[in-house]
Amino acid sequence: MPVRTYTFKVELIGSRNPVISRTFSIPASWTFQRLHAAIQWAFGWQECHLHHFTFEPARRPLRREERRFISLDHREKLVAIHMGTAEEEDDDWAESARSSFSEKDVKLNNFFEETGRYHKMAVKDGVMGKCYYLYDFGDNWDHVVTLISAETSASGVKELKVLEAVGCAPLEDAGGISGWDELKRAFASTNPNDDMRDRKRWAYQISPFGRAFNPAVQPPAEEFNKTEEFLKHLRLVRRAAGDGENLDDELESDDEDGFDIRSLPVMPMPEVFRFSGPPIKATLAQRRFVVHEGTHPLDVFVPAINACTIRAPRFIHTDVTHLASVLIFVDGAAVNENTPDARAGCGLYFEPGTKGFSMQLENIPGHARTRNRAELRAAIVALQLRMWPGEGFMRVVIGTHAEYLVNGVCEWVPSWKQRGWKTSRGEAVKNRDLWEMLLKEIEKWEAKGVRVQFYLLKKEWNTEASGCARRAAEPEVEAPTSLTEQIYISTPLLV
Repeated sequence: MPVRTYTFKVELIGSRNPVISRTFSIPASWTFQRLHAAIQWAFGWQECHLHHFTFEPARRPLRREERRFISLDHREKLVAIHMGTAEEEDDDWAESARSSFSEKDVKLNNFFEETGRYHKMAVKDGVMGKCYYLYDFGDNWDHVVTLISAETSASGVKELKVLEAVGCAPLEDAGGISGWDELKRAFASTNPNDDMRDRKRWAYQISPFGRAFNPAVQPPAEEFNKTEEFLKHLRLVRRAAGDGENLDDELESDDEDGFDIRSLPVMPMPEVFRFSGPPIKATLAQRRFVVHEGTHPLDVFVPAINACTIRAPRFIHTDVTHLASVLIFVDGAAVNENTPDARAGCGLYFEPGTKGFSMQLENIPGHARTRNRAELRAAIVALQLRMWPGEGFMRVVIGTHAEYLVNGVCEWVPSWKQRGWKTSRGEAVKNRDLWEMLLKEIEKWEAKGVRVQFYLLKKEWNTEASGCARRAAEPEVEAPTSLTEQIYISTPLLV
Protein backbone atom coordinates (compact mmCIF):
# COMPACT_ATOMS: atom_id res chain seq x y z
CA MET A 1 0.00 0.00 0.00
CA PRO A 2 1.42 3.47 -0.90
CA VAL A 3 2.62 5.53 2.06
CA ARG A 4 2.45 9.31 2.36
CA THR A 5 5.73 10.64 3.80
CA TYR A 6 6.85 14.03 5.06
CA THR A 7 10.40 15.34 4.97
CA PHE A 8 11.15 17.71 7.86
CA LYS A 9 14.13 19.92 8.56
CA VAL A 10 14.56 20.54 12.29
CA GLU A 11 16.92 23.38 13.24
CA LEU A 12 18.19 24.22 16.71
CA ILE A 13 17.39 27.90 17.21
CA GLY A 14 20.35 30.02 18.25
CA SER A 15 23.01 27.50 17.24
CA ARG A 16 25.87 28.88 15.17
CA ASN A 17 28.93 27.75 13.26
CA PRO A 18 27.15 25.70 12.06
CA VAL A 19 23.39 25.97 12.54
CA ILE A 20 22.66 22.50 13.93
CA SER A 21 19.95 20.67 12.02
CA ARG A 22 18.58 17.27 11.12
CA THR A 23 16.60 16.47 7.99
CA PHE A 24 14.54 13.29 7.94
CA SER A 25 11.46 11.68 6.43
CA ILE A 26 8.69 9.92 8.38
CA PRO A 27 5.15 8.73 7.56
CA ALA A 28 2.52 11.48 7.49
CA SER A 29 0.23 9.25 9.52
CA TRP A 30 2.56 9.22 12.51
CA THR A 31 1.54 11.09 15.65
CA PHE A 32 3.36 14.06 17.12
CA GLN A 33 4.58 11.69 19.82
CA ARG A 34 6.47 9.79 17.14
CA LEU A 35 7.75 13.04 15.66
CA HIS A 36 9.07 13.84 19.13
CA ALA A 37 10.77 10.41 19.24
CA ALA A 38 12.30 11.00 15.80
CA ILE A 39 13.73 14.37 16.85
CA GLN A 40 15.14 12.89 20.05
CA TRP A 41 16.75 10.07 18.10
CA ALA A 42 18.21 12.25 15.35
CA PHE A 43 19.65 14.80 17.78
CA GLY A 44 20.90 12.20 20.23
CA TRP A 45 18.79 13.57 23.09
CA GLN A 46 18.24 11.15 25.97
CA GLU A 47 14.53 11.67 26.85
CA CYS A 48 15.49 13.26 30.17
CA HIS A 49 13.20 16.32 30.16
CA LEU A 50 9.77 17.67 29.31
CA HIS A 51 8.86 18.95 25.86
CA HIS A 52 6.03 20.36 23.77
CA PHE A 53 5.13 21.46 20.25
CA THR A 54 3.51 24.74 19.29
CA PHE A 55 2.27 26.35 16.10
CA GLU A 56 2.98 30.07 16.20
CA PRO A 57 3.08 33.03 13.82
CA ALA A 58 6.60 33.67 12.56
CA ARG A 59 8.85 34.89 15.36
CA ARG A 60 11.23 37.80 15.13
CA PRO A 61 14.94 36.91 15.39
CA LEU A 62 16.32 36.76 18.93
CA ARG A 63 18.32 39.74 20.13
CA ARG A 64 21.79 39.10 21.52
CA GLU A 65 20.64 39.53 25.13
CA GLU A 66 17.81 37.05 24.54
CA ARG A 67 20.01 34.20 23.35
CA ARG A 68 20.63 32.92 26.88
CA PHE A 69 16.99 32.77 28.00
CA ILE A 70 13.81 31.93 26.15
CA SER A 71 10.48 33.20 27.42
CA LEU A 72 7.21 31.84 26.09
CA ASP A 73 5.03 34.45 27.76
CA HIS A 74 4.99 36.96 24.91
CA ARG A 75 4.48 34.46 22.11
CA GLU A 76 1.18 34.01 20.40
CA LYS A 77 0.39 30.32 20.31
CA LEU A 78 -2.15 29.17 17.77
CA VAL A 79 -1.92 25.52 18.85
CA ALA A 80 -0.18 23.81 21.79
CA ILE A 81 0.58 20.08 21.57
CA HIS A 82 1.71 18.66 24.90
CA MET A 83 2.87 15.33 26.29
CA GLY A 84 -0.22 14.16 28.20
CA THR A 85 -3.97 14.45 28.04
CA ALA A 86 -5.71 17.74 28.67
CA GLU A 87 -6.69 16.51 32.12
CA GLU A 88 -3.07 15.60 32.97
CA GLU A 89 -1.60 18.93 31.90
CA ASP A 90 -1.72 22.02 34.08
CA ASP A 91 0.55 24.39 32.20
CA ASP A 92 -0.10 28.12 32.00
CA TRP A 93 1.63 28.31 28.63
CA ALA A 94 -0.96 25.95 27.10
CA GLU A 95 -3.89 27.94 28.44
CA SER A 96 -2.94 30.91 26.25
CA ALA A 97 -3.12 28.84 23.05
CA ARG A 98 -6.21 28.88 20.87
CA SER A 99 -6.31 25.08 20.92
CA SER A 100 -4.54 22.39 22.91
CA PHE A 101 -3.99 18.71 22.08
CA SER A 102 -2.15 15.65 23.36
CA GLU A 103 0.74 14.50 21.16
CA LYS A 104 -0.57 10.97 21.56
CA ASP A 105 -3.84 11.75 19.82
CA VAL A 106 -3.08 13.96 16.82
CA LYS A 107 -1.34 12.93 13.63
CA LEU A 108 1.00 15.00 11.52
CA ASN A 109 -1.37 15.04 8.57
CA ASN A 110 -4.07 16.54 10.79
CA PHE A 111 -2.09 19.80 10.60
CA PHE A 112 0.30 19.67 7.67
CA GLU A 113 -2.29 18.77 5.01
CA GLU A 114 -4.60 21.57 3.85
CA THR A 115 -7.45 19.09 4.15
CA GLY A 116 -6.29 18.01 7.61
CA ARG A 117 -8.83 17.96 10.43
CA TYR A 118 -7.06 20.64 12.47
CA HIS A 119 -5.14 22.50 9.75
CA LYS A 120 -7.18 25.71 10.02
CA MET A 121 -6.45 25.95 13.74
CA ALA A 122 -2.77 26.53 12.88
CA VAL A 123 -3.53 29.26 10.34
CA LYS A 124 -3.63 33.01 10.95
CA ASP A 125 -4.38 35.63 8.31
CA GLY A 126 -4.24 32.97 5.63
CA VAL A 127 -0.72 31.82 6.63
CA MET A 128 0.06 28.60 8.48
CA GLY A 129 2.05 29.18 11.65
CA LYS A 130 5.51 27.72 12.07
CA CYS A 131 5.91 24.54 14.09
CA TYR A 132 8.27 24.72 17.08
CA TYR A 133 9.57 21.97 19.34
CA LEU A 134 10.88 22.94 22.78
CA TYR A 135 12.86 20.37 24.76
CA ASP A 136 14.08 20.83 28.36
CA PHE A 137 12.34 23.81 29.95
CA GLY A 138 15.57 24.64 31.80
CA ASP A 139 18.17 24.62 29.02
CA ASN A 140 15.46 25.58 26.51
CA TRP A 141 16.58 23.66 23.45
CA ASP A 142 14.20 25.32 21.00
CA HIS A 143 13.78 23.96 17.47
CA VAL A 144 11.88 25.09 14.40
CA VAL A 145 10.30 22.19 12.51
CA THR A 146 9.87 22.93 8.80
CA LEU A 147 8.02 20.70 6.34
CA ILE A 148 10.31 20.48 3.29
CA SER A 149 8.28 18.15 1.12
CA ALA A 150 5.42 15.69 1.06
CA GLU A 151 5.28 12.74 -1.31
CA THR A 152 3.68 9.35 -1.73
CA SER A 153 5.91 6.28 -1.84
CA ALA A 154 4.88 3.02 -3.44
CA SER A 155 7.24 1.04 -1.20
CA GLY A 156 4.74 0.81 1.63
CA VAL A 157 7.60 1.09 4.16
CA LYS A 158 6.85 3.08 7.31
CA GLU A 159 10.10 4.14 8.92
CA LEU A 160 12.32 7.03 9.96
CA LYS A 161 15.04 7.88 7.45
CA VAL A 162 17.58 10.55 8.35
CA LEU A 163 18.74 12.30 5.18
CA GLU A 164 21.16 14.91 6.54
CA ALA A 165 22.83 15.75 9.83
CA VAL A 166 24.51 19.15 10.14
CA GLY A 167 26.64 19.85 13.19
CA CYS A 168 27.14 17.94 16.41
CA ALA A 169 24.04 18.13 18.59
CA PRO A 170 24.49 19.51 22.13
CA LEU A 171 24.81 17.18 25.11
CA GLU A 172 22.05 16.93 27.68
CA ASP A 173 22.18 19.69 30.31
CA ALA A 174 25.02 21.53 28.61
CA GLY A 175 23.51 24.81 29.82
CA GLY A 176 21.56 25.89 26.77
CA ILE A 177 23.04 27.57 23.72
CA SER A 178 25.47 29.69 25.75
CA GLY A 179 26.68 26.63 27.70
CA TRP A 180 27.14 24.68 24.48
CA ASP A 181 29.16 27.53 22.99
CA GLU A 182 31.38 27.48 26.10
CA LEU A 183 31.88 23.72 25.73
CA LYS A 184 32.87 24.13 22.07
CA ARG A 185 35.37 26.78 23.07
CA ALA A 186 36.82 24.43 25.70
CA PHE A 187 37.43 21.74 23.08
CA ALA A 188 38.84 24.21 20.57
CA SER A 189 41.28 25.78 23.03
CA THR A 190 44.95 24.87 22.66
CA ASN A 191 45.62 26.16 26.17
CA PRO A 192 42.56 25.20 28.23
CA ASN A 193 42.11 26.54 31.76
CA ASP A 194 40.79 24.47 34.69
CA ASP A 195 37.16 25.28 33.89
CA MET A 196 37.64 24.17 30.28
CA ARG A 197 39.27 20.92 31.39
CA ASP A 198 36.36 20.25 33.78
CA ARG A 199 33.90 20.86 30.95
CA LYS A 200 35.73 18.42 28.71
CA ARG A 201 35.83 15.73 31.38
CA TRP A 202 32.10 16.22 32.03
CA ALA A 203 31.43 15.90 28.30
CA TYR A 204 33.40 12.66 28.06
CA GLN A 205 31.31 11.14 30.85
CA ILE A 206 27.93 12.37 29.57
CA SER A 207 28.41 11.57 25.89
CA PRO A 208 27.66 8.02 24.70
CA PHE A 209 30.92 8.29 22.72
CA GLY A 210 33.04 8.73 25.85
CA ARG A 211 36.51 10.08 25.10
CA ALA A 212 35.84 9.89 21.36
CA PHE A 213 33.39 12.77 21.71
CA ASN A 214 34.26 15.99 19.90
CA PRO A 215 31.69 18.79 19.38
CA ALA A 216 33.42 19.75 16.13
CA VAL A 217 32.74 16.35 14.56
CA GLN A 218 29.58 16.08 12.48
CA PRO A 219 27.92 12.64 12.60
CA PRO A 220 27.07 10.89 9.33
CA ALA A 221 23.34 10.63 8.58
CA GLU A 222 23.73 6.86 8.16
CA GLU A 223 24.52 6.58 11.86
CA PHE A 224 20.84 7.24 12.67
CA ASN A 225 19.30 4.89 10.12
CA LYS A 226 19.09 1.83 12.31
CA THR A 227 15.45 0.81 12.15
CA GLU A 228 15.44 -1.78 14.91
CA GLU A 229 17.31 0.50 17.31
CA PHE A 230 14.94 3.37 16.62
CA LEU A 231 11.91 1.17 17.20
CA LYS A 232 13.36 0.16 20.57
CA HIS A 233 13.77 3.85 21.34
CA LEU A 234 10.18 4.47 20.29
CA ARG A 235 9.02 1.69 22.58
CA LEU A 236 10.74 3.44 25.50
CA VAL A 237 9.01 6.70 24.61
CA ARG A 238 5.63 5.01 24.63
CA ARG A 239 6.38 3.20 27.88
CA ALA A 240 7.36 6.47 29.56
CA ALA A 241 4.10 8.02 28.39
CA GLY A 242 2.11 5.11 29.85
CA ASP A 243 1.04 3.88 26.42
CA GLY A 244 2.40 0.36 26.58
CA GLU A 245 4.93 -0.96 24.11
CA ASN A 246 2.86 -2.29 21.22
CA LEU A 247 3.83 -0.35 18.08
CA ASP A 248 0.89 -1.45 15.93
CA ASP A 249 2.05 -5.05 16.41
CA GLU A 250 5.39 -4.21 14.78
CA LEU A 251 7.47 -5.50 17.67
CA GLU A 252 7.30 -8.22 20.23
CA SER A 253 7.44 -7.26 23.89
CA ASP A 254 10.78 -7.02 25.67
CA ASP A 255 12.14 -9.87 27.75
CA GLU A 256 12.20 -8.93 31.42
CA ASP A 257 15.29 -9.61 33.49
CA GLY A 258 13.40 -9.63 36.76
CA PHE A 259 14.80 -6.29 37.96
CA ASP A 260 12.19 -3.56 37.77
CA ILE A 261 14.13 -0.31 37.47
CA ARG A 262 10.91 1.71 37.37
CA SER A 263 10.02 0.63 40.91
CA LEU A 264 13.17 2.11 42.48
CA PRO A 265 13.11 5.28 44.59
CA VAL A 266 14.54 8.37 42.91
CA MET A 267 16.96 10.87 44.43
CA PRO A 268 15.60 14.41 44.11
CA MET A 269 17.44 16.64 41.67
CA PRO A 270 19.28 19.45 43.48
CA GLU A 271 18.47 23.05 42.66
CA VAL A 272 22.16 23.58 41.96
CA PHE A 273 24.66 20.82 41.20
CA ARG A 274 27.72 20.81 43.46
CA PHE A 275 30.89 19.41 41.96
CA SER A 276 32.97 20.20 45.03
CA GLY A 277 32.75 21.26 48.67
CA PRO A 278 35.03 22.29 51.54
CA PRO A 279 38.30 20.27 51.51
CA ILE A 280 38.48 17.21 53.78
CA LYS A 281 41.52 16.11 55.75
CA ALA A 282 40.62 12.55 56.69
CA THR A 283 42.37 10.45 59.32
CA LEU A 284 43.07 6.77 58.73
CA ALA A 285 40.10 5.84 60.88
CA GLN A 286 37.82 8.13 58.90
CA ARG A 287 38.72 6.36 55.68
CA ARG A 288 37.15 3.14 56.92
CA PHE A 289 33.39 2.73 56.51
CA VAL A 290 32.10 1.08 59.67
CA VAL A 291 28.76 -0.61 60.29
CA HIS A 292 27.50 -3.03 62.93
CA GLU A 293 29.11 -6.45 62.54
CA GLY A 294 27.05 -8.77 60.37
CA THR A 295 25.13 -5.96 58.65
CA HIS A 296 24.65 -6.78 54.98
CA PRO A 297 25.71 -3.91 52.68
CA LEU A 298 22.30 -3.90 50.98
CA ASP A 299 20.71 -3.19 54.34
CA VAL A 300 22.63 0.09 54.29
CA PHE A 301 22.92 0.90 50.59
CA VAL A 302 19.69 0.39 48.70
CA PRO A 303 19.17 0.35 44.93
CA ALA A 304 17.85 3.77 43.89
CA ILE A 305 18.08 6.22 41.01
CA ASN A 306 20.85 8.82 41.19
CA ALA A 307 20.46 12.59 40.90
CA CYS A 308 22.41 12.85 37.65
CA THR A 309 21.05 14.51 34.53
CA ILE A 310 21.43 11.09 32.96
CA ARG A 311 19.46 9.01 35.45
CA ALA A 312 20.82 5.57 36.36
CA PRO A 313 20.50 3.10 39.27
CA ARG A 314 23.14 3.01 42.00
CA PHE A 315 23.58 1.56 45.50
CA ILE A 316 22.76 4.61 47.61
CA HIS A 317 22.80 5.51 51.30
CA THR A 318 21.68 8.83 52.72
CA ASP A 319 22.64 9.48 56.34
CA VAL A 320 20.98 11.70 58.94
CA THR A 321 22.94 14.70 57.65
CA HIS A 322 21.49 14.09 54.16
CA LEU A 323 24.94 13.23 52.82
CA ALA A 324 24.35 10.93 49.83
CA SER A 325 26.82 8.07 49.40
CA VAL A 326 27.35 5.59 46.59
CA LEU A 327 28.67 2.06 47.16
CA ILE A 328 30.94 0.50 44.53
CA PHE A 329 31.69 -3.21 44.91
CA VAL A 330 35.20 -4.02 43.62
CA ASP A 331 37.41 -7.09 43.33
CA GLY A 332 40.41 -8.48 41.50
CA ALA A 333 41.14 -11.96 40.17
CA ALA A 334 44.18 -13.71 38.69
CA VAL A 335 44.73 -16.83 36.60
CA ASN A 336 48.05 -18.71 36.65
CA GLU A 337 49.37 -16.28 39.26
CA ASN A 338 53.15 -16.10 39.70
CA THR A 339 53.79 -17.75 36.33
CA PRO A 340 54.82 -16.27 32.95
CA ASP A 341 51.26 -16.94 31.72
CA ALA A 342 49.58 -14.99 34.53
CA ARG A 343 46.47 -13.01 33.64
CA ALA A 344 44.40 -10.78 35.89
CA GLY A 345 41.19 -8.78 35.78
CA CYS A 346 39.31 -6.11 37.70
CA GLY A 347 35.61 -6.14 38.47
CA LEU A 348 33.25 -3.37 39.58
CA TYR A 349 29.56 -3.57 40.38
CA PHE A 350 27.69 -0.36 41.12
CA GLU A 351 24.75 -0.26 38.71
CA PRO A 352 21.97 -2.61 39.92
CA GLY A 353 20.39 -4.77 37.25
CA THR A 354 23.49 -4.89 35.03
CA LYS A 355 26.31 -7.35 34.51
CA GLY A 356 28.80 -4.95 36.06
CA PHE A 357 32.07 -3.55 34.71
CA SER A 358 35.08 -5.69 33.80
CA MET A 359 38.55 -4.74 32.61
CA GLN A 360 41.71 -6.69 32.01
CA LEU A 361 44.63 -5.73 34.24
CA GLU A 362 47.37 -4.06 32.25
CA ASN A 363 50.65 -5.92 31.78
CA ILE A 364 53.08 -3.28 33.05
CA PRO A 365 56.75 -4.27 32.62
CA GLY A 366 58.35 -5.02 35.96
CA HIS A 367 55.05 -5.67 37.76
CA ALA A 368 53.58 -9.15 38.15
CA ARG A 369 49.90 -9.51 37.36
CA THR A 370 48.49 -10.69 40.69
CA ARG A 371 45.15 -10.67 42.45
CA ASN A 372 46.34 -7.99 44.89
CA ARG A 373 47.42 -5.73 42.05
CA ALA A 374 44.07 -6.23 40.34
CA GLU A 375 42.27 -5.31 43.58
CA LEU A 376 44.22 -2.07 43.82
CA ARG A 377 43.60 -1.24 40.18
CA ALA A 378 39.85 -1.87 40.60
CA ALA A 379 39.69 0.65 43.45
CA ILE A 380 41.53 3.26 41.37
CA VAL A 381 39.17 2.74 38.43
CA ALA A 382 36.17 3.03 40.76
CA LEU A 383 37.28 6.52 41.78
CA GLN A 384 38.09 7.58 38.22
CA LEU A 385 35.17 6.04 36.39
CA ARG A 386 32.51 8.68 37.00
CA MET A 387 32.23 12.29 38.15
CA TRP A 388 30.51 11.12 41.34
CA PRO A 389 29.53 14.57 42.69
CA GLY A 390 27.70 15.15 39.40
CA GLU A 391 25.46 12.23 40.35
CA GLY A 392 24.64 13.80 43.70
CA PHE A 393 27.24 11.92 45.80
CA MET A 394 29.66 13.59 48.20
CA ARG A 395 30.88 10.27 49.62
CA VAL A 396 32.20 7.30 47.65
CA VAL A 397 32.42 3.97 49.47
CA ILE A 398 34.61 1.21 48.01
CA GLY A 399 33.23 -2.16 49.10
CA THR A 400 35.52 -5.21 48.90
CA HIS A 401 36.47 -8.37 50.76
CA ALA A 402 40.16 -7.71 49.99
CA GLU A 403 41.84 -7.10 53.36
CA TYR A 404 45.03 -6.19 51.49
CA LEU A 405 43.26 -3.19 49.98
CA VAL A 406 41.24 -2.01 52.99
CA ASN A 407 43.97 -2.48 55.62
CA GLY A 408 46.57 -0.99 53.30
CA VAL A 409 44.63 2.26 52.90
CA CYS A 410 43.35 2.48 56.45
CA GLU A 411 46.40 1.20 58.41
CA TRP A 412 49.64 0.33 56.62
CA VAL A 413 50.40 3.07 54.10
CA PRO A 414 51.69 5.76 56.53
CA SER A 415 54.23 3.33 58.00
CA TRP A 416 55.34 2.25 54.54
CA LYS A 417 55.87 5.86 53.52
CA GLN A 418 57.84 6.66 56.70
CA ARG A 419 60.18 3.76 55.94
CA GLY A 420 60.66 4.88 52.34
CA TRP A 421 58.08 2.44 51.00
CA LYS A 422 59.54 -0.50 52.89
CA THR A 423 57.64 -3.13 54.85
CA SER A 424 58.38 -3.88 58.50
CA ARG A 425 60.72 -6.59 57.22
CA GLY A 426 62.65 -4.06 55.16
CA GLU A 427 61.34 -5.37 51.85
CA ALA A 428 60.16 -3.06 49.06
CA VAL A 429 56.39 -2.60 49.06
CA LYS A 430 54.88 -4.38 46.09
CA ASN A 431 52.65 -2.40 43.72
CA ARG A 432 53.99 0.89 45.01
CA ASP A 433 53.01 2.60 41.73
CA LEU A 434 49.34 1.70 42.23
CA TRP A 435 49.37 2.52 45.94
CA GLU A 436 50.66 5.99 45.12
CA MET A 437 48.09 6.38 42.36
CA LEU A 438 45.27 5.30 44.69
CA LEU A 439 46.38 7.76 47.39
CA LYS A 440 46.52 10.53 44.79
CA GLU A 441 42.94 9.78 43.70
CA ILE A 442 41.72 9.74 47.31
CA GLU A 443 43.44 13.04 48.08
CA LYS A 444 42.09 14.59 44.88
CA TRP A 445 38.50 13.82 45.88
CA GLU A 446 39.07 14.91 49.48
CA ALA A 447 40.40 18.23 48.20
CA LYS A 448 37.08 18.62 46.41
CA GLY A 449 35.12 17.84 49.58
CA VAL A 450 34.23 14.27 48.58
CA ARG A 451 34.84 11.70 51.31
CA VAL A 452 36.33 8.36 50.20
CA GLN A 453 35.91 5.35 52.48
CA PHE A 454 36.65 1.63 52.30
CA TYR A 455 34.17 -1.00 53.45
CA LEU A 456 35.45 -4.50 54.30
CA LEU A 457 32.84 -7.04 53.23
CA LYS A 458 32.36 -10.74 53.62
CA LYS A 459 33.37 -12.64 50.49
CA GLU A 460 29.83 -13.90 49.88
CA TRP A 461 28.59 -10.30 49.76
CA ASN A 462 30.85 -9.42 46.85
CA THR A 463 29.96 -12.10 44.31
CA GLU A 464 28.96 -9.76 41.45
CA ALA A 465 32.24 -7.84 41.45
CA SER A 466 34.17 -11.09 41.85
CA GLY A 467 32.40 -12.52 38.82
CA CYS A 468 33.27 -9.44 36.78
CA ALA A 469 36.93 -9.78 37.79
CA ARG A 470 37.06 -13.48 36.86
CA ARG A 471 35.49 -12.82 33.46
CA ALA A 472 38.10 -10.16 32.75
CA ALA A 473 40.98 -12.46 33.76
CA GLU A 474 39.95 -15.49 31.73
CA PRO A 475 40.42 -14.42 28.07
CA GLU A 476 43.85 -15.28 26.69
CA VAL A 477 44.32 -11.96 24.90
CA GLU A 478 47.22 -9.53 24.95
CA ALA A 479 46.84 -6.92 27.68
CA PRO A 480 47.80 -3.25 27.35
CA THR A 481 51.35 -2.47 28.48
CA SER A 482 50.45 0.91 29.97
CA LEU A 483 47.68 2.12 32.27
CA THR A 484 44.49 2.92 30.36
CA GLU A 485 41.82 5.45 31.31
CA GLN A 486 38.38 3.92 31.72
CA ILE A 487 35.05 5.62 30.93
CA TYR A 488 31.72 4.12 31.91
CA ILE A 489 28.56 5.23 30.09
CA SER A 490 25.35 4.55 32.03
CA THR A 491 22.29 3.56 30.07
CA PRO A 492 19.87 6.50 30.44
CA LEU A 493 16.55 5.75 32.12
CA LEU A 494 13.12 7.22 31.64
CA VAL A 495 12.00 7.94 35.20
